[in-house]
Amino acid sequence: MPRKGWKSISIPVEMVARIQRVIENRPDLGYRSVADFIIDAIRRRLEEISKSPLDR
Repeated sequence: MPRKGWKSISIPVEMVARIQRVIENRPDLGYRSVADFIIDAIRRRLEEISKSPLDR
């Protein structure tokens, strides 16, 4: 069960494995976990989308 204020989602195993490889091979990026990576990726995508005139 997810923590209060959090939601669980399903992600393809292959994608998780790829993220894990990035985390292991690129410690300079600062990701401590798959969750950290995914949260950052979603945040960046939402920022990118919010800059679009269609989002306004």
